[in-house]
Amino acid sequence: MTIEIELSEETKSQLDRIEELLRQVLDQGRPSYITMKEIAGELGVAYETVSRNPWMMPNYGQSEFGERPRKWRRQSWEAWKREIEDRKRDWEAASARERELMLGLRKGVA
Repeated sequence: MTIEIELSEETKSQLDRIEELLRQVLDQGRPSYITMKEIAGELGVAYETVSRNPWMMPNYGQSEFGERPRKWRRQSWEAWKREIEDRKRDWEAASARERELMLGLRKGVA
């Protein structure tokens, strides 16, 4: 038997804040950045799969901390991960030119 309870907006807001604080506590022991290897581990796929699919990485693979190894701020990854299916759809729908813009290979508006 399941009992449905409707939460007030204030309670929902408080639960969101508790969740954020808990995330911060858990993140204290982790580095503030994430690598492609760690992304592959979180997604449960091989490193090569992430490497071949730019939509799996923040900014379509454009690193925030240099190129070897590629690294991104953990906050960037968390935000990207929440919308990863949308990123995949955008990538698949993009033309070759649009993909080059996404990858930063061309200058212009993506």
